[in-house]
Amino acid sequence: MVDPVSGETFNQLLNTINRNRSGLRDSLERISSGRKLNRAGTNPAASAISAQLRSDISALTQSVSNVESGANFIRTAEGGLAGVADLVNRGRELAIQSSNGTLNDSQRQALNQEFGQIKNEIDRK
Repeated sequence: MVDPVSGETFNQLLNTINRNRSGLRDSLERISSGRKLNRAGTNPAASAISAQLRSDISALTQSVSNVESGANFIRTAEGGLAGVADLVNRGRELAIQSSNGTLNDSQRQALNQEFGQIKNEIDRK
């Protein structure tokens, strides 16, 4: 003959079954997702660490983007400065040519006009 089950025993059995079912559900969820941490409530400490790592990754990704933008800006500036350096060198050549005592006034005026164009080009850059 089977002994009758008391209400308290029944509740204990029901609680045990529910805990086991919940543990089984969590295990199946971890297996199906391939992740150890599926919800913040599963492991609050691991969840906090995971959130901090995601934040760190985001900050590092933004830092890399900022460095790349800065490098592009520097390359652009270097290109502009190289162009100005070429113009300055041409201006120096013109100054040396104009100091030649054998040039007439129209030749000096042509050199001076080119020098003015160079100056204007530098001012635009």
